[in-house]
Amino acid sequence: GGMKTARAFIEKNWWPRFDHQKAESKDPKSALQEWAAKGGNVPPVYSVIAEEGPDHKRTFTVEVTVKDFRETAKASSKRQAEQLAAEKVLKDVSNGK
Repeated sequence: GGMKTARAFIEKNWWPRFDHQKAESKDPKSALQEWAAKGGNVPPVYSVIAEEGPDHKRTFTVEVTVKDFRETAKASSKRQAEQLAAEKVLKDVSNGK
């Protein structure tokens, strides 16, 4: 059946098994990137849209966009804000928004 048929078989019969087994161990940014790649989409793009507060107590607002999804999150580090924004998009995806 060729590569197209083989890919469809693997995605239907094997991807769900791998995803569920490892879903809990993946951080939201990795899970979102994998979701985008599986759907043939460009990787998520993260942008710092605001930095507030003094240097010793900074707050970052980050926006993530991927496919038709866009979410923002605020945290005390860029990485944490990215993780929270990715988590919001994953929730949107799972809720079918």
